[in-house]
Amino acid sequence: MSMRLLHCVELVVLLSVYAKPEETPSFDTPAVNVTCQAGETAILPCRINSLGGRQVVWQNPQRTAILHNERRLWDDPRFSSHRPYIKDWNLSIMLVRPTDEGIYTCSISTTPPLTKVIRLYVQVPPKIIDSLSSRNMIVREGQTVILICNVTGAPYPEVKWYKWITLKQKDEAINGFRGEMLVIHNISRNCDAMYQCEASNAVGQVVRDISVKVEFAPEVRLPNKRIGQQVGKNTVLECIVTAYPHGSTFWMYKGREIQRSSQHHLEIYDEGHNTVTLSLRIYELSATDFGRYTCVAKNKIEMIEMDMELYEIGGSKTQGSIKPSEATYQPGPPRPDLSPSDQGGTRPQEPRDVDRNNLGTPRNPPYRVVSTTMRNDIPPIPGQVKVHNHSYRTTASVQLSIAFVTIAILALQVLGTV
Repeated sequence: MSMRLLHCVELVVLLSVYAKPEETPSFDTPAVNVTCQAGETAILPCRINSLGGRQVVWQNPQRTAILHNERRLWDDPRFSSHRPYIKDWNLSIMLVRPTDEGIYTCSISTTPPLTKVIRLYVQVPPKIIDSLSSRNMIVREGQTVILICNVTGAPYPEVKWYKWITLKQKDEAINGFRGEMLVIHNISRNCDAMYQCEASNAVGQVVRDISVKVEFAPEVRLPNKRIGQQVGKNTVLECIVTAYPHGSTFWMYKGREIQRSSQHHLEIYDEGHNTVTLSLRIYELSATDFGRYTCVAKNKIEMIEMDMELYEIGGSKTQGSIKPSEATYQPGPPRPDLSPSDQGGTRPQEPRDVDRNNLGTPRNPPYRVVSTTMRNDIPPIPGQVKVHNHSYRTTASVQLSIAFVTIAILALQVLGTV
């Protein structure tokens, strides 16, 4: 018995001498950061060497144990153990939420415990909060306008502002402006446009269009402030109006609005950029159609009027020289030294006693000339007759001869009485 007991003691001593010591567990991978988009599945790695019979525990950012080995301690089915290999003690989080972001720890139950830190980043696409952002607006010229584009996302989105030039082309970022708020001081009609805020981050991009309409009083422009035309002809008056909003635009004549009729035709042409052209066509002008016409444009801000004149060509307002074709002849006053046939009322072919080679003064001119285009404010020159644009003045010598003849007749009468 003693020999057997001695052999057992020797065996225990030999085993204690030659037995390998238990290995200390270690993590196969260093601390890492994991980035995942919201809604996806995140795998937080924890690979352990020489775990032996020790325990593995996962804790969330709130320092709450969520896994013990492969058993879930957290009442959330999205969390589970993921072990594709024996050494893997990974944590799987399905349908990741932004609230899941933070620092997670994988711990081994040693003395002291071994801990590996994994930081989870959750990326969220940018989103514009509709209830906290600006909508389409109408403002008055001169006001201060504030456009807001309230966004969320992770990483936090960068916001740029653009102004649309056309429906298919937008301008570069407004003065390199960045931020969720765009302020326009003393807004003018030139700022009337579609604005766009663009929010972007590493995950995606989202935009929002905001229409800004600027109200302003009408502006009236007349291409021609005076138009001349002949009686019986047609004419067109045009009035260009720029305003927002457009109220009513019309023509007035002698205090009354001109309505569409057989003589008046009204058309409105849209020129774009808040501009319209009001065209008034007048057919077969009569003497009563000439005068001052007024273009009236009004909206809820103001009413503007501008006048133009339609005058008659060939009427009393026209200045110019007398043309032979425009001259008309009227009988002059009766003269005692002329026979009744010489005082006729028709235009003669040639003035009486006129030498065409030496245009002088006719001896007894029975006619005077009146031009339909002669100005009424210029009085006729006494003793002057115009025929075919040629002027003849009674010379002093002829007048002196007539005086001598008259004196001689009176002298003979006196002698005869004696």
